[in-house]
Amino acid sequence: MPGIDVAHRPDLVEVTLPEHLSRTVLAELAEFGRTLTPLDRTVVLRLGAPGHWSGPAGDDLAAAWTQATQWTASPSHTVIALLPGAVLRGMAANLASCADLRLADPDAALTLGDPGLDGRLWPIDSRELLERAGAAAHLQILDADRLAALGYVHHVGPEPAAVARATAAAHTPARVENKALTRRLAAPGREARLAETEAAGALDLRPADESG
Repeated sequence: MPGIDVAHRPDLVEVTLPEHLSRTVLAELAEFGRTLTPLDRTVVLRLGAPGHWSGPAGDDLAAAWTQATQWTASPSHTVIALLPGAVLRGMAANLASCADLRLADPDAALTLGDPGLDGRLWPIDSRELLERAGAAAHLQILDADRLAALGYVHHVGPEPAAVARATAAAHTPARVENKALTRRLAAPGREARLAETEAAGALDLRPADESG
């Protein structure tokens, strides 16, 4: 199963995700997060499409997800997600929601329904999109223009990578302070996060031949 590709550039670190998320990808994202330093001011996540879950899940998937994404909350790094000109499905959308900024190709679209989870949504890190779009985030495919109108996507254009580089160059101490404040204000309360984790744990993630 393909993993992530990491490229260190002058103003940013770029992480390219494969076409599907898996145990391997989550483990590599967790390890990547442990290698980051305060000098890595901007991290760009180049999301792969369709990006949904692939492979075995299991009861400990919530813990693996948390370990893979917890570094995105650090105020030391500005995290920018690039949405490609394709439909992102399921966990790829959750991963986009972990970013501080989301830049989309004009043909980008997404939905929380994850084929790798039998069409269900992954509860953890789905809150922002659900609050903005309601059930449509799970039941429909939302295109780039609608995502921008909802305030979920911050820029729609043909060269999101160029915008990411410009954003990285504009990284300032004030932005770091602003992220810390924004994350504190927007972060789900302890009870909400616990509810997300419990919902993830309640999913029957066994293969079909074992769950029947």
